[in-house]
Amino acid sequence: MKKLIAFILSVVSVVITAFALVGCTNNETLEDGEFYTVTQAYEKGYLTREQVMSIAYYNNNGCRGNEEIMVEDYQPLPKIPEELRKETDKAIINSFYNSQFWERYEEHFKKTDIFYEYFGTYDNAIALKVSVNGEAVSLPMWEEKIDGVIICYNNEKRILIFVNEKNNNENSGKFYSLQEAYEKKFLSERDLQYIVSDHNNRKSFVEVLTVQEESAIKETAVREALNEGKSPDDFSIWSYYGFYNGYYIVIVHDKKANASTNNIDEWINIGSSNIHYTSNDRISVWKKIKIHN
Repeated sequence: MKKLIAFILSVVSVVITAFALVGCTNNETLEDGEFYTVTQAYEKGYLTREQVMSIAYYNNNGCRGNEEIMVEDYQPLPKIPEELRKETDKAIINSFYNSQFWERYEEHFKKTDIFYEYFGTYDNAIALKVSVNGEAVSLPMWEEKIDGVIICYNNEKRILIFVNEKNNNENSGKFYSLQEAYEKKFLSERDLQYIVSDHNNRKSFVEVLTVQEESAIKETAVREALNEGKSPDDFSIWSYYGFYNGYYIVIVHDKKANASTNNIDEWINIGSSNIHYTSNDRISVWKKIKIHN
């Protein structure tokens, strides 16, 4: 009996020691997530310009600072979800605690001093204004300017973008408009000319897409539709114009869209090319997202 008791006590001692050692490390709750400034997130492709505009709108309490690029009745992208799950909240706090941004606070503050204001989830990126213990105002008004969009700050509480790899899967992707892809130089002038020529002459290569590629593109369409109840079956790929510089050029059709959007005769100019549309379905530029590439 004495040997059994001694064995049990030794096991308990080992377990307690192990927990104590884990508790002494700063990585005790390390989550697979990373923080970026808005500028960094935009440059890495985690955010589109439209998403940056929405973040600026929420942060600036309206169009302040961006009156020239936001129309009077500008509507930002909705904050979906409206609230973050407890698991996501925990991942955010843990990841900030283990990030480079924590270094300036670690000597005087604890993890429980971390707070944030939520500005929406955009694909795999979560926009947050993070603060530690309230952070007293100590800086004058300053701005973060990203592709013509201005985010106004009046203290040290800057917006950071949290990207969690757990939100990523093999079908993660992002859409850009043809105009946006051209302006960001994802597509050259020559690329654009080839794409527009194929579109205007109704040359499509949908049969070239694999089942996996079609599935990934449709799943992205579901996420960006922002409508509950949508599924990949609600979308079809009407046209595919090729693979340029890592980007798929497609027209994705929402089968539940209003039929009155057909019978349109519209010409749109991008660069030196003129695109002819006969419906409201537009050319999109899709790229598979690779988190932490």
